[in-house]
Amino acid sequence: MSWKMCWRNLMRKKLRTFFTIIAMIASVAIVLAVCSSVDSTKKLIEKQMQESEGNANYVLESKNNTMSSEYLSKVRQVKGVSDAFASLYVYTQFTIPERSELNETNNRIRITGLSSTNNSMRKLVAKDGDINQSGAIIPEVAANIWKVKIGDIIALDTPTGKKEIAISAIVANGGFFESPSNWEAAQGKRWRIVIPLATLQSWYQLEDQVSEIRVKTSTTGEQIESDIRTTIQDNRIALRPVVLDGKQTNQVDAIYQILYLIGGLITLISGFIVFNTFYISIGERKKEFAIMKALGYIPSQIVKSIMTEVCLFSLIGLLFGIPIGIQLAEVLKKLLFTSFKASYNVSIELQFAILMAALIGIMIPILAACFPMYQASRTSIMFMIKSAMGPQIESKQRWRSYIGFLLILLSFFTKTFFGVFLFMGAVFLFPSILNIICKGFAKINNRIWGFGGFVATQSISRHINRTANASFILSIGIVCTIFVTSAIETGNHYAQDIIQTTSGGDMNVRLDKVITDSDIKTIQQLSGVNSVAMYNEEKVSWKTQNQLQRQFPVISINEDWAKQHPLFRSQEYSNAQLLEKLSKPYTILLGRRSFEEWGGKIGDKIMINTWKGEQSFEVVGVVDTSFILKYKGYLAFCSDSHFQDHFGTKDAKNILLTYTNSSYERNIKEEILKNFGGQINELTTVHSDLDRMKQSLSSTPFYALLSLVILISGIGIVNTLMMNVMERTREIGTMRSLGFTNSQTTKMILSEGLMIGITGVLSGIFLGFITIYLYTKTINLDIEPVIPWSTIAAVSILGVLTSFIAALLPSRRATKLPLIESLKYE
Repeated sequence: MSWKMCWRNLMRKKLRTFFTIIAMIASVAIVLAVCSSVDSTKKLIEKQMQESEGNANYVLESKNNTMSSEYLSKVRQVKGVSDAFASLYVYTQFTIPERSELNETNNRIRITGLSSTNNSMRKLVAKDGDINQSGAIIPEVAANIWKVKIGDIIALDTPTGKKEIAISAIVANGGFFESPSNWEAAQGKRWRIVIPLATLQSWYQLEDQVSEIRVKTSTTGEQIESDIRTTIQDNRIALRPVVLDGKQTNQVDAIYQILYLIGGLITLISGFIVFNTFYISIGERKKEFAIMKALGYIPSQIVKSIMTEVCLFSLIGLLFGIPIGIQLAEVLKKLLFTSFKASYNVSIELQFAILMAALIGIMIPILAACFPMYQASRTSIMFMIKSAMGPQIESKQRWRSYIGFLLILLSFFTKTFFGVFLFMGAVFLFPSILNIICKGFAKINNRIWGFGGFVATQSISRHINRTANASFILSIGIVCTIFVTSAIETGNHYAQDIIQTTSGGDMNVRLDKVITDSDIKTIQQLSGVNSVAMYNEEKVSWKTQNQLQRQFPVISINEDWAKQHPLFRSQEYSNAQLLEKLSKPYTILLGRRSFEEWGGKIGDKIMINTWKGEQSFEVVGVVDTSFILKYKGYLAFCSDSHFQDHFGTKDAKNILLTYTNSSYERNIKEEILKNFGGQINELTTVHSDLDRMKQSLSSTPFYALLSLVILISGIGIVNTLMMNVMERTREIGTMRSLGFTNSQTTKMILSEGLMIGITGVLSGIFLGFITIYLYTKTINLDIEPVIPWSTIAAVSILGVLTSFIAALLPSRRATKLPLIESLKYE
């Protein structure tokens, strides 16, 4: 029976209930979609790393580039080794008959010879063809771009002449087969294929030689490492533990935070809408609660009856929100994967997302209804029986404004919790803000809408708290949109500045061969080349302050080159000071992201695994850098005078160069691609890094989600105006009977909607400026914030338009209700 009574109460105001349920469904669906897409992205990154590392625990690498393949059988005999395979990597160029798109700038390829194509560590599954056939195995993305099929011929340049091989299998795209997504991308990235190991060894006259051996073990630690080293007994071969560290390949934490922020904001807005609904519903039913108390109901029973209504809201929100959220999660996942240029797909992650959505769907209505339920339980019997049920006139409370102003003031003096104080302050202060703006626009309102505008102003004053809540919901959506857009644009401007000032030169060429004096001479003779320098790079594992294993590349620095062409900059020290500190042995500079992950302080020791074993290095500084942009500051720098001793790498494989004039860039790039061809691992320029940075967030769905925030705010405005109209049905009927026309009634309600929208927009812009200012002060970077004027203009139009459209339904209802029914309405 209680469920039927609660359903009856909800159906009293069908439209109000409908819009509140829509808000709940939106909250559940968005939370599920955000959590699911974030989890799916994490799974994608982890799978990419596992596949690129061959699902191995350790890697055996030779300092002489190749080693004997006999070590593979030796390693497999070590106790605790569950599987192992060997690989030989070579880099060259290729051609395909009748493919005019292929040229010397986009035909670089990495050929991998595998000792086994079907082992427990790296299983290749053919989508077409047979991987066990003696031929080339290519990824699906390459097959589509090359327009080839099983049996087609690929011609490869080798030291023993041009060799042809037929395509025997096409496999799914993956981390191991990471290839360019189009011809243009191939200018900076190599294609990848697999052929039989024996064939590759024969072509390159490397019989019984491999580049590396990947090892999978049942356990990890010092004992198994010692056993493998004892078995190998060769100082020229290094054993490197595999560390899956997602931070070294993708800077996605900021994207996760923005998505969580948007999901939390939509949840907050939905919570406000639910609060507003119950707040007004309780106010309308106080006489009913007083009668219930007179009949013997105790406060807990009243609370229980309202809680049943809350549970109905929650149940309906979950029943519709979860299925919609699953579909939305799939769409959001595809958008994110597209923005990351993911080469393959992973199944959608739903377990945690559904749990979080269910938790939100249950807890938000309960929390939002707590205060209204408390009010209902404290309803006075005598007061309500004697009181007439007239329109609710909310008293002005100066103390509320004072508290709000004080909280906003406190936000300027607290770095960590400034957002909490600013939000709470705005909640308390918003009725006063709405009142001030209404009075400020009163004359304009009257001039535009006539007598309807005057009545609208009076109505807003009578329901100031409720109306302020609707305007506040819109305001928060606008604040978030302005803040997120400003953060993205400020980050882009800062990144552009970093790229232009810390690239270490105009072009960075990373090769897969040791650079010789002849190579340097060849590059120096190219027209337009000003200066050339070499540098080393070594990937090492290290420990955070919490003893977690991480991995990053260490870059060698030539002091004379770095003084003229900076590779980094610091807020604490000049580059000259840092280079002087770095001249001492066992010192290191950390990029800002690696420094934050490490968790220590400047002057502390960081533990790094080197060819000598685990060594401690003093961290002499933290720097901002765009050097090798894909690492995004997740790296370290060491002086080249100590690099060989510390990390065991002598011969450089990487080149930095500068131009006499930027107009030479294209010609220099083409000449380097012609001269070094398939030996180029990666070629980047300042301009290409800038283009990559600009495109990095262009495909992410932030702006669509932020627009959704403002549109959901419109639900709150519709709800509030519907409540105002329903409460004033008899009043509006009386006015119509005295000559108030339908046109004036419509103007009155549209005027209310626009005043809510204008207040939300103006206050949202003002609070947005405060949020940007306070956030800039809390971060430890010297950044001038970017004010997104185009976004401000767009959200202003969208906010006012949403409010206007939201007012159309209540205005239509007010004019369509028959006059006799309006006068009889209780």
